[in-house]
Amino acid sequence: MFDRTDLDLPTAAYHEAGHVLMAHLLGGNVVHVTLENDDDTLDGLTTVRWPNHNPIERQRCSALVALAGPLAEARWRGETITLDAFLAWRGDWLEVQHALTSQAKDGDPTKLLHQWLAEVRQQFDDPLVWELLCRIADALEAHATLDEDLLDDVLGRA
Repeated sequence: MFDRTDLDLPTAAYHEAGHVLMAHLLGGNVVHVTLENDDDTLDGLTTVRWPNHNPIERQRCSALVALAGPLAEARWRGETITLDAFLAWRGDWLEVQHALTSQAKDGDPTKLLHQWLAEVRQQFDDPLVWELLCRIADALEAHATLDEDLLDDVLGRA
């Protein structure tokens, strides 16, 4: 099980790369990503603009982006994702819970969560998608922060 106190640069880079890539794949415009906190500790932050998404779709996309960080990290570490892994990343889990509460009103939130997890995993199972995620993680390891220009380069955006 992942313990947040084990956080190292490669682990943080893969986690945050998962967020970046999923946002990009869902049509979000990632404008900034960093692994640095104000006190020079590792704590990632990804900033995304959702220009063409209605509020319901934006909430769903934000949940998928939140799930993508822990899933990318677990896959890179060769681990199976567990609820404990999500709980280690409280902000990500709160984002997912909020979306589940509002989007699973007439259904089963557990079923919806499993659908979202499968959707993210399916993306990461594509070798070309995983290769791009690795490139994002490498860039984050090298620079710690990627601005819009560096993101354009690594994501191949025009």
